[in-house]
Amino acid sequence: MNRRNRRNRGFSLMELMVVLVIMGILATVVVQNVLQNIDKAKVTKTMSQIAIFKNSIIQYKIDTNVYPDYLSDLVTMPADIKGWNGPYIDTVPLDGWGNEYTYYPPEQGSNTFEIISYGADGEEGGDQKDADISNLSMIEDQSAEAQ
Repeated sequence: MNRRNRRNRGFSLMELMVVLVIMGILATVVVQNVLQNIDKAKVTKTMSQIAIFKNSIIQYKIDTNVYPDYLSDLVTMPADIKGWNGPYIDTVPLDGWGNEYTYYPPEQGSNTFEIISYGADGEEGGDQKDADISNLSMIEDQSAEAQ
C-alpha cells in the first residue's frame, strides 16, 4: 500500500516550477522569432509595393508624357491628362505598418521621383524597423550589394 500511495501523489511543487520555467523560456524564444519575422515580412511587403508604384509611375509617364502629381493619379484619371490608359494600380495601399506612402514627383527638368515609407514609427529617419524605405534607397542598397 505504501508503494501505491507514492505513485499517486502527483508532482511536487518544485517539479511544477521547473516545468513552468522551461515553458516560459521556450515561449520567449518563439515569440521573439515570430516578431522578428513579422517585421521582416512588413519590410518585404513595403519594398514590393514601392517597386509596383515605381513601375506604374513609369508606365503612366510613358502613356501621358508627364509624371503623376499624386499616387492617386495612378488609380483615377486626373483632369486634363491625355493618353491616360489606367488604372495603373487598383488602389493606393498602405505600407506594411498601415501608414500612407509619401510621393515626391520629379522637379522641373528631372526624372527622379521618390516614393517613401517612413517605417514602423511613421516618422522620418530611424533605424531597423523604423528605417525609411524608398525607391531611391532601394537602388542604393542594390548598388552596394553588387560591389
